[in-house]
Amino acid sequence: MDISIIIPTYNRRDLLQLGLLALGRQTVMGFSYEVLVCDDGSSDGTQQMCTQMAATYPVPLRLLALAHVGGPSAARNEGTAAAAAPVVVYMDDDIIPDADYVLRHFEFHLKFPQENVVAIGELYTPEHERTNPMTLFSEFPYDHVRAEPKLGFMFFWTGNMSLKRSFMLQHGLFRFKDPVNGETLYFEDIECGYRLMRHGLEIRFLPEARGEHYPTLPPERVAAKGYGTGKGHFRVSQVIPDIAVVIRFGILTPEIGWQRYLKLGAKRVMFRIVDNPLTHLALTAMGASGKKRSRLSDFYYYLIFRRNMIAGYNDEKRAHRQRVQAAGSATPDRSTTAETA
Repeated sequence: MDISIIIPTYNRRDLLQLGLLALGRQTVMGFSYEVLVCDDGSSDGTQQMCTQMAATYPVPLRLLALAHVGGPSAARNEGTAAAAAPVVVYMDDDIIPDADYVLRHFEFHLKFPQENVVAIGELYTPEHERTNPMTLFSEFPYDHVRAEPKLGFMFFWTGNMSLKRSFMLQHGLFRFKDPVNGETLYFEDIECGYRLMRHGLEIRFLPEARGEHYPTLPPERVAAKGYGTGKGHFRVSQVIPDIAVVIRFGILTPEIGWQRYLKLGAKRVMFRIVDNPLTHLALTAMGASGKKRSRLSDFYYYLIFRRNMIAGYNDEKRAHRQRVQAAGSATPDRSTTAETA
């Protein structure tokens, strides 16, 4: 066995099935692979579907049925431990891989056999989904990836990634709880990448390993997504003492330098001016909340997302201070409020 593909999933049976069908039709040239579905306690028939597919699947298809406690990171950990191959591919359950997807990951690790070298592939929106307003939240900033001479831990994206299993088992695995207070830890992939960097992690971009990425966030969940993202920004900024986190998440603090500080401060003021009930009503009247993506829809949903992101950040910051005061600790936080970069 050369490659183990690990897919964490929760209640996305139909989309997962499409991804599994695509993985069963891969171009295979001199290598073997298996697929591990790590189900985090789905209630939509995911496990039954996987069991039925496994009976006739062209490669080994294994189901790991887990309790719904740890989310995708706990599922990836279980899959990594159970994998039979030296190379593991982490693939999200909302991805339909191209026909040469596994081949490209396999070729990469033949070219880079070093244990510490990791590949992140590319995801793209399928043609028939490009008018969906929710693609605003499913697109990755690959322009930033291409512009970076060296990819740091902030690019440790697990939606389409391959690495050596031994490296993860020896130095990593994902933490889904804050090691200090036991709270749920958001952006676990970035936190894992940060720890692995101390052991020589080297991230390389592999644009040839491509897959369709489907938008799965419903419009009515944009506010909740923003709120959770804001909470995650604060929690990760406390766990990772690195300026890269502060800059990437747009956290307003003197640490970023006076030029960035003034720029973010100006954006903060402009946002507060623009984000008001009148603007929301005007955008709604112009059809910004409709079913077709446009610049207006991007702006409309961005306002909703960002407003709630800041609220989540500030709420989590207040909760953090209360925990610190209750514990009688002088542990400081490192910022004021959050803003997207």
